[in-house]
Amino acid sequence: MESILKAWHFVENLTPGAVPAIPGATLGKRMKTKNQNRVRQTKLKEQLWNEVELTYPKKDRLVFTYYLDCYVQNKLIELLRKSFRIKDEIINANWNKNFSMTFSVNENGEYIEESLFIPPLQLLITELNQKGHYENETFSEQHSLMMKEWQEFANAIFKDGVNEAGILKLLNKYEETLYRIPTQTIQNSQHYIEIAILKKDEPLELKNFTSFYTSDLERILRYKPNATLQQFLEGRQLAVNINENRPAIEKIIQPQKLPVGRWPSTNRYRLSLMQQVAVNQIINENEKINSVNGPPGTGKTTLLKDIFAQIIVARAEEMAKFSDPTQAFEGSKSFLTKSLTKFKMVIASSNNGAVENISKDLPKLAELKLEPEHSNDNDYLTEIKELEFFQELSKQLVFGLYDAKNSNENIFAPISVALGKKSNQTQVADVLKVDTITSLLNAEAEKLSPSAWHETVKGFLDLYRDIELDKKSLQQYINTLNDAPNLDAQLECLAAAKFEYEEKAKEIQHHLHNVSVLIKEKQQELQQLPKVTFLQRIFNKKNNEKSSLEQELKKISELEHEQRDAYEAVEQQLKQLVHKQQKLEQQRQKFVTMQKLCEKERLELSTNANWAQTDEAYAKRQKDIVWQTDSLNFKRGLLFIKALKLHKLFLIYNAKVLERPLKIFGDRSEVDLNTNEGICELKNMWDIVHLITPIVSTTFASFSQMYKGIDKDFISYLFIDEAGQATPQQAAGALWRSENAIIVGDPIQIEPVITLDATILNDVRRRFKVEDRYLSMDSSVQSLADLSNPIGTFTTDSNKRIGIPLWVHRRCANPMFSIANKIAYGNKMVLAKDSDQSVGVWYDCRGVAPKKHYVEAQGQFVLEKIKQHFKQLQASMEEKKSIFPEVFVITPFTKVKTGLIKLLKAELKKELKNIDTGELNKWIENSIGTVHTFQGKEANIVYFVVGTDSQSDTAADWSCQKPNLLNVAVSRAKLEFYLVGDFKRLSKKKNYSEFADSLKLKRVEQAELI
Repeated sequence: MESILKAWHFVENLTPGAVPAIPGATLGKRMKTKNQNRVRQTKLKEQLWNEVELTYPKKDRLVFTYYLDCYVQNKLIELLRKSFRIKDEIINANWNKNFSMTFSVNENGEYIEESLFIPPLQLLITELNQKGHYENETFSEQHSLMMKEWQEFANAIFKDGVNEAGILKLLNKYEETLYRIPTQTIQNSQHYIEIAILKKDEPLELKNFTSFYTSDLERILRYKPNATLQQFLEGRQLAVNINENRPAIEKIIQPQKLPVGRWPSTNRYRLSLMQQVAVNQIINENEKINSVNGPPGTGKTTLLKDIFAQIIVARAEEMAKFSDPTQAFEGSKSFLTKSLTKFKMVIASSNNGAVENISKDLPKLAELKLEPEHSNDNDYLTEIKELEFFQELSKQLVFGLYDAKNSNENIFAPISVALGKKSNQTQVADVLKVDTITSLLNAEAEKLSPSAWHETVKGFLDLYRDIELDKKSLQQYINTLNDAPNLDAQLECLAAAKFEYEEKAKEIQHHLHNVSVLIKEKQQELQQLPKVTFLQRIFNKKNNEKSSLEQELKKISELEHEQRDAYEAVEQQLKQLVHKQQKLEQQRQKFVTMQKLCEKERLELSTNANWAQTDEAYAKRQKDIVWQTDSLNFKRGLLFIKALKLHKLFLIYNAKVLERPLKIFGDRSEVDLNTNEGICELKNMWDIVHLITPIVSTTFASFSQMYKGIDKDFISYLFIDEAGQATPQQAAGALWRSENAIIVGDPIQIEPVITLDATILNDVRRRFKVEDRYLSMDSSVQSLADLSNPIGTFTTDSNKRIGIPLWVHRRCANPMFSIANKIAYGNKMVLAKDSDQSVGVWYDCRGVAPKKHYVEAQGQFVLEKIKQHFKQLQASMEEKKSIFPEVFVITPFTKVKTGLIKLLKAELKKELKNIDTGELNKWIENSIGTVHTFQGKEANIVYFVVGTDSQSDTAADWSCQKPNLLNVAVSRAKLEFYLVGDFKRLSKKKNYSEFADSLKLKRVEQAELI
């Protein structure tokens, strides 16, 4: 494990220093000098600290960070490829800005000591240029020694303040000792400056790193991996191949294993079979690593909602154990009791948009998808009204204090919040200010009756027990299903046995009657015998006839006794048979009653017919979850809402003890992280934040800083979304801090973006002797998680191991669905509901690509189509929710994206003069992009513009060599999909051939308007 972590650490050290987004956001009200961008290009002679002014100089302070001798990422890639003698074409050039060195200056123009930083990559490039190789073993030590020398140099030249002359000395020294990537001279090189506003007592976070992950990797190397990270690194043997495994699936989804909590969506919506398998497995088995593989539109987020709901219900169960909720805080500092700290949830991803969308959408009432016309849904809505206080707090947490006032969105509870980047944390800290939150809680406390807590606890526990009884009853019913076919047969056998015994009883009665008659006859014969004479008595002579009769009578009496015993035995058997018959009949009647009830409750059974090996049976069993009823699911959803009511009261009763932790959340300089006491206070602060909003989200990049001071196993449940896009090392720190990880994604969508070349990764891998699954161009959090999950299956085409698979697709219509299903999933997916064939067209549009991949003719064609969509929208008589059409224009290539954006910005503003140009440009930038930027998104209409010509055909080959890119592109479209490209050339290629078979072909010059 150590070698893997070291290899990751080394690779992260090779990350280039990235200049923050240019021009960056405007600094806003805290800056008195107007229209100041956070980041902008600068001249060395400028001294911004003398030019800008703060609005609140007594509260705030300024820090200026220089990014010197900047270059575009593509220049770096070209240089590395040249060093490693790589001649393959660069398909999509990266034009992001990187810096060669950085340092910071305070508002007085003074150099901030130890702020100078030169990325390790710059030293690597120098070594490669001078020696043709670099020394892996001593590289980190070499960089540290170099930085120590440079720090001393910076202190010397800036001792009287920062000025142009001093900066030029830095740059000249850099040029003399290190290899410069920019091609222009020092005098003409580009420099940028970032302005940061900090509170007076807020410490400066030095940017003496280029990777957000090295510090966590160093910490893990020092303190060793926890059990979660260890399983992630070591992997686990596949214990159960779950796909189509009836015994394993039935064992997992037994009614007794159904979680008592459920996301309270309308009863029309249920999880699919494999969604429920994933939920039950994750909730019941407590594996350290759980992985779920979900193709596009298969409901990965949907199943996570049920897991969130169950964890919140489990927390409420712990809360309900307190007769007085104030007893849940212990010690002189009133820390939250340990039993309530085991439910902290964090959603993390490398994709900021993905995690923010989940955490901001979860609290929205619309996410429950309730239908007021249904009585059960109305019951949910009635119960939710009692969370009214939560709605105000939740809206502020989602939108911020100011934007919440202008939002019409209905928010039902503060179950999740977007944290991560500093601006998000500041926004949430503003909402959770001590005065704000306590005044809200105290106002609610005045409305409570003295018995509010006990009544709410009783309501929660009564429903909890009711659900458990329903589960038990359903489980018993399921168990009797195995015996059900035998019930009638058993009753028939009992009836036959009863008839047989009744006949036997009749026969015995007949014999008894005959015996009784015979006894009477013999007794009469005895009575009729002549009396014994005097002489016979004297001489003791026997009466032989009498003796014989007496013997006969004795034998007959014994026979009668035997017959009566036999009759009693038969009667006893009959009684037992009747009792057993009645019991079986009651069981049968109960079964029939339950069967009728379950038919009404839409209960699906796991039958042999259901598991038949036909396409129809496969689709049905994947879509329809077995062994659930509407009433049970309704109660499970209701229990989640009642858990939130407990959550609400728990906060109200404990308003006072929340003050100190929330004060720390607003200003973490309140605690000293160098002391155990400070660490304990920090942990309690996070316990309270998670108590208020149990789910928080963050990117991996922000994880280490956000949870600074927090060690391993602090987070109860880590949820990683879009895990196929993240490199394994990005998740290491998050996994190390977590007891359990639930990892969802799809390895057949977009792979991680790696800035280094494959040859460099191979070199590092050989040096550290690690397998390629840990360090390669397609290594991802998802791929390692799948190898660590003991429950999973294999892909059809490559026999690659994956986690629990989801197969029911709910987004696209055909032909989009069938294309994705064939090229990426071996036709294992099924469509959730039958739909008419939607629009799928291949527009055969050819041309030349003088700028590498962009074909002007294709751009012009797309422009005309977009114009048509705007005209159709404006002409529509329907109420317009937006002035912009729901259209994506997606391409594999950056050059095509750039060409399309440039063309549409120039032409659409001429056509759409009634739309604000700024808003129009924003829509264009959000609606046109490379495939990578659209994973996780969807639109009614998608144009996929391939670009390329015969001269750039290798780029077209790259776009289809794996199904990933085309799979993401086609699965963005819900209703209409249009491929724009050269049919003759592309249709023969791998994967594109499936598009050619499935899409209607139209020549552009003859194309009908759609």
